[in-house]
Amino acid sequence: YLMPLWLCLFCVPLFALSEIDEGISRAHGWMNTALVPTYILRPSLLIVGCFLALQAGFELNATHAMSMAIAAGLVTIAVQAIVLLARLSTIGGVFRGERVATPVTWALAALPIVVAHTFELLTQNFDMISVSYFLGAEATGIYFAALKTIALLAFVNFAVGAATANPVASLHATGHKEEFEAHIQGAVNLAFWPTLLGAIAIVLLSPALLSLFGKDFTAHAYLTGILAVGFVAKGLIGPGELFLNVLGQQRACALILTGAGILNIVLNVLLIPVLGLAGAAIATSASFVALALPVSTWPAAASVSPCSRRYPGRHSRVSSPSLLAPTAPEPASRQASAFTVWRRPLFTVRIDHDNRLGIGVLARGVRIDRARLLNSR
Repeated sequence: YLMPLWLCLFCVPLFALSEIDEGISRAHGWMNTALVPTYILRPSLLIVGCFLALQAGFELNATHAMSMAIAAGLVTIAVQAIVLLARLSTIGGVFRGERVATPVTWALAALPIVVAHTFELLTQNFDMISVSYFLGAEATGIYFAALKTIALLAFVNFAVGAATANPVASLHATGHKEEFEAHIQGAVNLAFWPTLLGAIAIVLLSPALLSLFGKDFTAHAYLTGILAVGFVAKGLIGPGELFLNVLGQQRACALILTGAGILNIVLNVLLIPVLGLAGAAIATSASFVALALPVSTWPAAASVSPCSRRYPGRHSRVSSPSLLAPTAPEPASRQASAFTVWRRPLFTVRIDHDNRLGIGVLARGVRIDRARLLNSR
């Protein structure tokens, strides 16, 4: 396994580059550019490559599979970068002004997000590790089948978050309180009801679905019911963790996910030796509920308009044009004026009276036409 491991480590910087491209695309609301290469093109290339290798008579082992993964990653990054640069050129291209390095600021902003994602991954995978350690390979296979069957519900939150994070952050930054709260509530509704209905359907169909893996799996269909409780609890908050991050609450998000991760570890260690697979399912569901409870209390308190806060350098109580509806044309004398509605060390958002939104990065920026911004969403 040494060579596959080294090849796997080579994939890490490729994934990092892909994440950067995805983040830039998400920031502009270009969801196709952000998601299609990573979640459709790359796995499709890997599957096709492995299939062709088998058809050509090659022996497919771990080393060959990881080599295919590297090739698929390189092609994906190239395609995504070409498309992204082409789309950036339509809004003025990549800014090439004065370089400003703020490593401490970036590190302080990124560290809570790293911690949050670390414990999120731990919460999602520690039950599998614990089952493998305490109960062996056969039990791990059964639990894996049940978990991945119900885990289809997680795609609902992912899809809703991808579609709503950008407008939610924009509305919060520009102080549109009513629209901001409406988007938050709409995102929760979009996440919860499909998750609830999907959970009911999967639980009812779980014996038939698990029977596809073998007759021994059907007897453990009850695991999907236990796990469904946790996924429905996460559906109650929608993409709440993502909203916390994009609204500058990454420290709160890290604290919540750290607590849920620690609870997951403790419950798995305590319950699996006693209850077996049911203990692992209870531990996972309980950690999801523990995650949902503090996040669910956040929107009511944090949906206060930024206009009520004292942001450095921002005029108080400015009247900004709506980003969601057209406004009456302004006199020519006012079209050249602009005002800052939100300022941070790394970003400055400005709206002027010819309905254009200016977003400055590191005190430099590009101007984006409002209609183009809305169309990109």
